[in-house]
Amino acid sequence: MLEELRNKIDKIDENLIQLLSERARLAEEIGKVKQNHNAPLYRPAREQKIYERIKALNPGPLDDKHLLNIFREIMSAMISLEGRMKIAYLGPEGSFTHEAAVQKFGHSLHLVPCNDFNEVFEQVQKGKVYYGVLPIENSTEGIVNATLDGLVQYDLNIYAEILLSIEHNLISFAQSLDEIEEVYTHKQAYAQCNGWIRRNLPQAKFIPCSSTSEAVKLVSQKQNPKLAAIGSDIAARLYGIPVLERDIKDYERNTTRFIVISTQQAEKSGKDRTSVVFSLHDRPGALYATLQAIFENEINLTSIESRPSKTELWSYLFYLDFEGHQEDSKVKLALDSIREKAVFFRLLGSYPRDIR
Repeated sequence: MLEELRNKIDKIDENLIQLLSERARLAEEIGKVKQNHNAPLYRPAREQKIYERIKALNPGPLDDKHLLNIFREIMSAMISLEGRMKIAYLGPEGSFTHEAAVQKFGHSLHLVPCNDFNEVFEQVQKGKVYYGVLPIENSTEGIVNATLDGLVQYDLNIYAEILLSIEHNLISFAQSLDEIEEVYTHKQAYAQCNGWIRRNLPQAKFIPCSSTSEAVKLVSQKQNPKLAAIGSDIAARLYGIPVLERDIKDYERNTTRFIVISTQQAEKSGKDRTSVVFSLHDRPGALYATLQAIFENEINLTSIESRPSKTELWSYLFYLDFEGHQEDSKVKLALDSIREKAVFFRLLGSYPRDIR
């Protein structure tokens, strides 16, 4: 009976290989057409439609998440056949941004770690890579200011977004929590696990690091069971350190939103988000009057942030995220109204929302 079932699986695998090879040949043909027409290798709107179709066709028993992960890797391999595509991300290897880049682009494409935010922006702007991946906000700790500042400084577009559920792990050579005297991690990761640390590691001293992956790397180099790092599972595997405690974050719904930046503009998908930045004259009611265009056109505003402009004292930039695409008629009206009232205005991009 068992042998018969295995033979059936072998036959299915043979068919899968033939079908994947056929799909790969078509991907190569698509790559040639894209090159001839200077079309982007990666199209997030097309990706979104594929994912929606896969979920609609899924009969089980695989759940949607597992099936989408399989197709993510299939599409990653196919895109690699269409052309060599490099993606920069805020490194080092093992960071949550690295994990987000893998979630979006799979393992078959060339991912390039960068030392800081500006390096990611510059790699994309200079054409050294096709895309860049950066964190923009966390559901518990809020906005990432360095990314907002870079979106103003560099003439690039938000091309896609990635939602990553953050799982912080305590990574150490220690056998028990009592052994740990120092905890290495990034200050934001420490803040997201502060309650758990106070309850379980009251004796431990916090050692701030430039990133969670750098923290794991340092602990791996020191080989000291009195030290621990807070980081991702991917970093623990990368540096060969056991995970002592899994998922130690204080809030269950700890999610970080990442953006994919590009010199290109994303096409309309039907389930999009638009981001803008602007400044206004310093007078009473200026922001209220500007936001009226969002209300009057029945647009769902999903985020509003302000940052010092760094050009004038007490002058601020406002960042808005709202649902819809710049090609939508109501969004066009709202954008025109905001642009008319603004001293400075930039459309940062209209791009598909992450629906995975």
